Amino acid sequence: MTSNPRHDQILTLLQKLRQISVQDLTDRLGVSPVTIRKDLTILEDQGLLIRNHGWAKLAQDNASVTNLVKRNRENPEAKMLLAKKA
Repeated sequence: MTSNPRHDQILTLLQKLRQISVQDLTDRLGVSPVTIRKDLTILEDQGLLIRNHGWAKLAQDNASVTNLVKRNRENPEAKMLLAKKA
């Protein structure tokens, strides 16, 4: 698991529920929505979950969907060149 107990709790909940809202995580873990969003960002950067507006789900449930963070990191030079041309 992770080095953060709250992150482990989030992942455990996601393994059971497959998808969970930010509000549900806030209620269950007793922290602010801002804290939950930061946690979800960290876990998404690690490729463990996929976020959308107000909810998250396990990344392994979306094996065919490439993580947006991963796609943003691919071919940065080509993307910058294209942006300059535009």
